[in-house]
Amino acid sequence: QQQQQQQPFNMQKPSGRDNSQQGPLMRLMVLDLFLSSFGGITKRLGFDGSEIWIEDSPGSGVLQHGGTIATKPLHKEWASYSTQFKFSNERSLIGRILCTTRPEWQPDVSQLSLSVFTRATGARRYGVRGMGGVYCRTRQGLQFVITLFSGKRIKFNKEM
Repeated sequence: QQQQQQQPFNMQKPSGRDNSQQGPLMRLMVLDLFLSSFGGITKRLGFDGSEIWIEDSPGSGVLQHGGTIATKPLHKEWASYSTQFKFSNERSLIGRILCTTRPEWQPDVSQLSLSVFTRATGARRYGVRGMGGVYCRTRQGLQFVITLFSGKRIKFNKEM
């Protein structure tokens, strides 16, 4: 008699690929696309920089700093400062966008309290003011948030 081994419950359909490799590979592909193409978009829209906050793997629900495109030296320091943060809840702009999947705009993040914008201290130090962000998700379920920022206070209008 052969005994069947019980297989662990798996909600994903078999893909023929090692699923443990899909998350990191997908993350790298999204990050590469952002870094190679978003600089021109950032400049055309008149912003000083943009960021991508991306999950380690699809469904983890925790976003970490993936990369920053910055046009000013001080904003490159902002990018370095931002690497120490991760967001998974409604605390701060990135977390609220992740939880609600709705865009958000703040005319001046440097004037917000830490309870509203966790990186407010860094925003004041590195000259980041106007910031907006949008939620994105790949077909495979990898979530990320892209933000645009400026060293100037910028009021939101629908034409942006």
